[in-house]
Amino acid sequence: MRGCAQGQSTTFDNISRAHIELCKSLIKETGKVYFKVWPGNCTGIGTHKADSFQSNRDYLSYVPEVRYVFGRRNVEIDYENEIIVAKNCNPIFH
Repeated sequence: MRGCAQGQSTTFDNISRAHIELCKSLIKETGKVYFKVWPGNCTGIGTHKADSFQSNRDYLSYVPEVRYVFGRRNVEIDYENEIIVAKNCNPIFH
């Protein structure tokens, strides 16, 4: 998964909630993060190499993790481009 925040990008080979939380902490309060996933072979079975990890997960499998961090109402799915868009909004005011 690749998370892009404010023009900067970071590649995440083994996505986890901690990585999503890091993305959220790097953007301003009204900013957005765009998550793009390279699903590998789509088996959902991770593969390890000496210096990397491929989770082989479809982008939709990450939606619950992103919603947990950003809040359900702050996450949109761009089905055409297969991108998860998360807004950094305070749920009390939005």
